[in-house]
Amino acid sequence: MNEKMDIRKIGKFYNVFGDDCYLLYYLFDYKIKQNRTGFPSRAYNKVINKLEEQMIDYEIIGEGIKVSFKKKNNYNKYVRRVSKLILNL
Repeated sequence: MNEKMDIRKIGKFYNVFGDDCYLLYYLFDYKIKQNRTGFPSRAYNKVINKLEEQMIDYEIIGEGIKVSFKKKNNYNKYVRRVSKLILNL
């Protein structure tokens, strides 16, 4: 299981796939389309600030940015929470 959010910059947008898209949906109510979601570059600071506030590890693929809260990482906690919500829909 992945223990961080993988964020990829594609053009003027940042995209996430798989479990990560459901996590962004949970945190920001972003629409999910074909198992992915994204946000524009102008929302970058808002998203990153929220991930850091919630202590969720992330990596910006291709930009060399990796943030780890080590043992305090809440990524899996949020993925489990989102999974439970999805199963109850």
